[in-house]
Amino acid sequence: MQIDVILVGRLTTAAAVGMYGLALNLARKADIVNHSLYTSLLPAASSLNDREAVGKYLRQSMVRSGLIALGLLALMPLVGPFIRIFYGPEYAAATGLLQLLLIVVIIDAFALPVILLVFPLERPKLYAASAALQTVILLLLAVWLIPLMGTPGAAVAKIVARITGFALVVWRLRLWRLSVRN
Repeated sequence: MQIDVILVGRLTTAAAVGMYGLALNLARKADIVNHSLYTSLLPAASSLNDREAVGKYLRQSMVRSGLIALGLLALMPLVGPFIRIFYGPEYAAATGLLQLLLIVVIIDAFALPVILLVFPLERPKLYAASAALQTVILLLLAVWLIPLMGTPGAAVAKIVARITGFALVVWRLRLWRLSVRN
């Protein structure tokens, strides 16, 4: 899923690569929360065995994800000053990129608990299909948007790819649930 880094390197300037690299590195540090969430939620999600348990899991997960999102949204205005203080004013251009990449982290915070439902619902291939779709969307959009928008195009492509992969899982799980009921 890091094809955006390769494309930014091929389709932009060295300075733009540096800005994108800094923003991506800082966004990954924020994404540690999602990786920890994945580690703690996977056993819980895998053990869900009835509709009531899934509902409770989703409610609790959405509250947790909402708190993570609020925390990250509260940090957004501080991104610019943080970068200028710790990296210098020459890296100030990374501010908007980091804010866009934090949107990816927020999307992942909401998507992850839902995507993990593929395991108790015995649909692990859907997880792989979601990742494959995200990769294809990221590649296609990045090739199109980076020449048009520069590095923000790569971040936008990443956002759209994450939303698309998440939407596929939601759509297929919903269709699966409907077919199980009928």
